[in-house]
Amino acid sequence: MSENILEMKGIHKKFPGVKAVDNVDLTVKKGEVLALVGENGAGKSTLIKILSGAYTADSGQIILDGKELGNYSPREAIDLGISVIYQELNYLNDVTVAENIFLGMIPVKGVLKTVDYKKLKDETSKILDYIGLKRHPFELVSRLSVAEKQLLEVARACVKNVKVLVMDEPT
Repeated sequence: MSENILEMKGIHKKFPGVKAVDNVDLTVKKGEVLALVGENGAGKSTLIKILSGAYTADSGQIILDGKELGNYSPREAIDLGISVIYQELNYLNDVTVAENIFLGMIPVKGVLKTVDYKKLKDETSKILDYIGLKRHPFELVSRLSVAEKQLLEVARACVKNVKVLVMDEPT
C-alpha cells in the first residue's frame, strides 16, 4: 500500500476561452499538511472543485488511497472521505453545535426513531474535545466566533471519517 493518500496526475480543465488548470500533478502523503499557493487565477480553486467533485477534469487521474476514481459527485466525494471547507463557511446559525456537526446524521433510537440526545451529546463532546473547541454541544451556533465556526466545519469533517481535508483560503 502506498503512503500517498491522494494523487492527482496530469489534471486539465478548460472553460470557454480559459485554460484554468494545465497538466497539474499533486501528491499528498498520509498525515501530510500542504499549502497550495499561487496568484489569483492560478487555478487553485478549480483544482479544489475538481477534487471535491463539483467540476470534472477534462483529463487526468485522481487516485485516492490507491484507487483510481472516475467521475464522481460532491456527495460521492464526501462518501469517499474527501471534505472541503470553503472560505464561505457553511453552517446553520440558529441550531445547536451538535446539530450542525451531525447534520443529516443525527443519531436516533427506538421504533419511533426519536433523537438520541444522550448519544448526540456524547459524540459531539468527543469531537469538540478532539478539535479543541470548548463549547457545549447544545449551544446555539450564533453564539460562536468566526474562528469557532471554522472549527465547527472541521468537526463536521471529522464525523465523516475524512481522509483528505481541504481548506480553501482558511484565515
